[in-house]
Amino acid sequence: IELSDPNKEAWKDSVGGKDGGSITAAQVIDAQFYADSLTWDFENVWKLTDEGPELIWAYTPPTSVKMLIQESEARVFSKYGKVWVNDAERDAQIKVYNINGVLLYQKQNVSTSESFEVKGVAIVLIQTPTRRSIHKVVNF
Repeated sequence: IELSDPNKEAWKDSVGGKDGGSITAAQVIDAQFYADSLTWDFENVWKLTDEGPELIWAYTPPTSVKMLIQESEARVFSKYGKVWVNDAERDAQIKVYNINGVLLYQKQNVSTSESFEVKGVAIVLIQTPTRRSIHKVVNF
């Protein structure tokens, strides 16, 4: 598998560099690789699928057929050094995790705009009884 970015002309293949290091297809589906190189917890936080690692909480079986097709209409983005959630359903549960699956914030939405102080990669889960969305945001 080779990923490319049409907006980037050159990549530096370096584990310590900002672009990171190359990994093989076998490493993508090897839990030990993530545990050793990134210290990811495959007992409590992560699980391994045929496509690679996935947060344990990332998939909860739907409680209804309606939940299968309804995603939150919220907009999640990075601006002014924060992670923002706009237009989430009133009373939606908003949970913000870091890339290691550690819960950083949990809030019940009461306004049209919520912001969170998160640097790096954030995973935002927005859930109501009938809607659910997961968003990845990079904020530096």
